[in-house]
Order: sequence, then C-alpha cells, then structure tokens
Amino acid sequence: MTPDYPWSAHSVALTAALLPSLLFPVTYLIAASQGHIDWCVPIVSGCTDITHTGLRYPESHLFRIVLCIGSLAIAATWLLAFEWTKLQCNATTRRDRRIRIEGVTAGLGLFVGTIVLQGPDNTLWSVHGIGANLYFLLGYIAVVSYTHRLREIAGQGGLTSARSLQVKRIIVWAMTLMIVLVIIFRIIGWREARRTIQWLAAYSFMIYYLSLALDWRGRFYFGWRTSLAGEE
Repeated sequence: MTPDYPWSAHSVALTAALLPSLLFPVTYLIAASQGHIDWCVPIVSGCTDITHTGLRYPESHLFRIVLCIGSLAIAATWLLAFEWTKLQCNATTRRDRRIRIEGVTAGLGLFVGTIVLQGPDNTLWSVHGIGANLYFLLGYIAVVSYTHRLREIAGQGGLTSARSLQVKRIIVWAMTLMIVLVIIFRIIGWREARRTIQWLAAYSFMIYYLSLALDWRGRFYFGWRTSLAGEE
C-alpha cells in the first residue's frame, strides 16, 4: 500500500456491517433489563421493532451514537462501491451513478431517521419514518441494481467471485420475498410479523455489506485517490 492509499475500503464496509449488527442486541438487552420492552427473541416473535430497542434512556444514547456512525459508514460503502466498479471498468455508466445516489441517500436517510430519536414523546416520528423508509426502500433498489451490475462486470472478467455473487443473489431474492410478505402482513394487520421482517431485512443488509467487505479485502484502497491492490 502506498501513502496515496492509506485506508482499506474493506474496513469501511466491515464497519457498516458489524456496528449495527452488534448494536441492536446490546441495546435490546439494556432496554429489556430496564423494563422498557419485554424479554423475547424479537427477530423470531416480533415483540418489538428495532427503533424501540434504543428509544429510552440509557440505551438511547448508545443507539443514536453508534447507529449514526454506522449509517455514515453505509453511505461511504456505497460511495466506495461506485469506485469499485469504476476501477474495474475504467468508466462509469448512468446506472452506476444512479446506484451511488440511491445507496448514499439510503445511508443518509438512516442517519436522519436515527438522529431525531429523542424518546417516545419528543421524537419527530414523521421524520424518523421517512428516514427509515428511505433506508429500506432505496437500499433495496441499490442492492438489486448493484448485484445485477456486478454480474455484468464478472462476465467481463471482473473481480467479484462466483460465490460472492451467489450470496448477493440469495440476499436479493430474500429481500424481494420480504417485501411481498410485508405487503401481505400489512393488509391482514399482522404487526408482529412485520416487525420480524424488519429485523430480517436489517440483517440482510448487513450481510450484503459484509460480502462487499470480503470482496474488497486486500484488494481495494482509498485516500486522495482509489486504487486496486498492486496498482501504482
């Protein structure tokens, strides 16, 4: 690694994947121990949503600080994903730029939706809802589009392995199924099932970011410029 490329893109994507995935169980345990939510396995029973694991003091401080950092790491991951495709193709397309906008907006939406959490009575719930919906909807669109783009590049000798592409395709299909189920559960009024889907979707995103981190490990660096490993 040269001084022009002091940071690994792998570390950014890994931060986007691991910070939220570790945060949610911790804030859930704090909230449940304080009596703010019920003891349960929320990803199975849907007894609570992600927001309510970090809504009240003291867990709220940890939730906001860590998730704000994580959301910025998510936005940065999508910026780097754009650079990853550009370095492999030596050019970008309109679709690449659209994916970058979708992914970055999703991350910033999560940031705004998180920072307005100020307890049950003082939270700007409409702003939080818009931010959370931007994250899930635009994030889903970015994941679908980027996976398709990586498949195209792989067919032209790109650096994403067949196994990594398979993982990403499974995530895309799983997320698509979740959207269909959420619509059905909303129609029939099954709130707990929608909460379970929210947990599953959140962790599906994190697995996707983890797959990007593994793609980039030891191969992709950034600083004043971006570079593939071995480039001068």
